[in-house]
Amino acid sequence: MNTATKQNKLVFEIAPEQLMLFYAHVRQVIVSLPKSSQKAMDDMVEILMANHADSDQKAAAMDTMIEALHPQPHDGKLGLSLEESEGMGASHSDHVKLEIESLKFEEEVFATRLRKIMEEKNVTQEQLAGMTGVSQSAISHMLTRHCRPQKRTIKKLADALEVTSDSLWPKC
Repeated sequence: MNTATKQNKLVFEIAPEQLMLFYAHVRQVIVSLPKSSQKAMDDMVEILMANHADSDQKAAAMDTMIEALHPQPHDGKLGLSLEESEGMGASHSDHVKLEIESLKFEEEVFATRLRKIMEEKNVTQEQLAGMTGVSQSAISHMLTRHCRPQKRTIKKLADALEVTSDSLWPKC
């Protein structure tokens, strides 16, 4: 967890009522971004405002917003792929390396379970996208393990497939 994340977790634990004020200030900047970036930022604000989101989820959303508004170059380029980020994290400690390995295993289990349930229920990626509001390409990325879904996405998928969230993602 980076320093900003630690600070953000404190903000959410100490003063969550200040989020509306924060949003009003950030919204002035968001409107100057391209439409696709505005949507992504609005999604992060939704997480910040959500009563069901925990402090870790809110801190991650805040970090995403900070990175989008103030990108930090890594080796001269903006952003990192998931593999690059995990590689950097794994190089810092054995604990982080074990956590990454655990997430990769959970990802594999999730993709296998989702594919199996979709087959059992005879649901295509396109149909599932229509049922959940999650794009077909995002579903494809989850099935091929090119992205890691958020808890709220897992819940949408589970609800649409009429299964529990933990029947899709271990420890959900």
